[in-house]
Amino acid sequence: MNIEIYINALEDYYKNIKEKYESAIANEHTLRTDLENLLNVFKPGDVKILQETKKEEYEIGSPDFRVFRKIDPKDSLSYNLLIGYIETKKFGENLNRILKTEQIKKYLEVSPNIILTDYNRFIHLSYDKIVKDLTLFEYGIEDNLLNRDFRIDENKVINFKAFLDNFFLNYEKRKIKTKKELVKVLSSQSFYLSVKTREVIESNNMEYYKFIRFFNKTYESFKNAVKYDFDIKEFCDIFAQSVSYGLFVAHIEGINIEEDLDLPRLLPKEFSILAEFLYFSAPSFNLPKEIEYTIANIKKTLTLIDTDKISKELKTHINSLTIYLYEDFLKSFDNLRGTERRKESGVYYTPNEAVRFIVKSIKSILKEKFEMNGYKDENVKVLDPATGTGSFLAEVFNSIIEDVNSPVLQENFVKEKFLKDIYGFELMFVPYIVAHLKLSNILKNKGYSLKDEDRLQVYLTTHWICREIV
Repeated sequence: MNIEIYINALEDYYKNIKEKYESAIANEHTLRTDLENLLNVFKPGDVKILQETKKEEYEIGSPDFRVFRKIDPKDSLSYNLLIGYIETKKFGENLNRILKTEQIKKYLEVSPNIILTDYNRFIHLSYDKIVKDLTLFEYGIEDNLLNRDFRIDENKVINFKAFLDNFFLNYEKRKIKTKKELVKVLSSQSFYLSVKTREVIESNNMEYYKFIRFFNKTYESFKNAVKYDFDIKEFCDIFAQSVSYGLFVAHIEGINIEEDLDLPRLLPKEFSILAEFLYFSAPSFNLPKEIEYTIANIKKTLTLIDTDKISKELKTHINSLTIYLYEDFLKSFDNLRGTERRKESGVYYTPNEAVRFIVKSIKSILKEKFEMNGYKDENVKVLDPATGTGSFLAEVFNSIIEDVNSPVLQENFVKEKFLKDIYGFELMFVPYIVAHLKLSNILKNKGYSLKDEDRLQVYLTTHWICREIV
């Protein structure tokens, strides 16, 4: 490390902000370029720092700097990874108060890696926690804060460089270790993808003509298919949630989601309908850079999940994480949207205790009133018209398995009962995915893995189409 380069950079920075402060032109905005010049000396070569002026819809205000890293510096076509934000405030402002504001909270929901600074004090935040709090130039609380003589020493340079390196380079080592963190980050980045997608669609920019055309055609086709009149904002939400949770499913299933940008190819074979939806709504060869970068960031975030710790917290197997996190994911997404969309859509989830009670009660009625052999009777068919994540159907599956009382399910019985007599309708894509996961996992745990030609009778629709299906 050439210490002289960093010493000179800090001395220049100090002289510039002192000069502006003494001439009464120092404010939150006039010092930004001086800070950017300083950061450019300390940053790694593949890191890019951009000042931002445009206010994004998803934010309260806009972060003063966005920091990116090129995924592969040797590849000119490589996309950028969002490292984090840097938010500046007026020199000497009370940063402890700023830490508690809605603005910082919103920024952390989009990027969990943030520096907050008044150009002298630098606070590094990660997932609501203060990683490091560092002051460059010691001063009192008097008005003429920068009138003291100041000398740069090597320890100050070393500490500041370590502080910035932790922000620029070590963000990937900060694992997502709790359910709360995972839900917050995944929903936030999903929401960000929805916002960026809608911005592109509404821009009517000819540069994005192909993407916009594909997306709008899929939007109209989807509305017609499910017989429900979504507006474009709602459809962008569906798209973003499908991408984010689809990637989450792929990651948990052990697929290397960083290997390829082609989303449909990353999904497990059970989700062919989702793969088709993503292919036609957002083919990878037409993705605008804003959306491409956002998806890349979601992929990178998912690789930071400490699946073992979160599985232990939820007391469930790793492969079940995608099943048990969705409802919290949706609730967090809705909080970001700031609407009552879940209520309008009737999206409520019945507690497990109530599910078990209802399924058990119906089973008793089948046996006692109709003299049938519970749900496994060949004359009993089950339909859940608002399947959600498949909790009721899963309990019916478990009830049948309990009555069969066999360690391994016979293929013929699976095809004639589970794949023929049990139906579900669901309007929203992600719970539809989770329902398929949940039901297929139940069969898998009893020795039957779904084959390519097998299909669970859970449909993506909102209408009662019993005559066509049953």
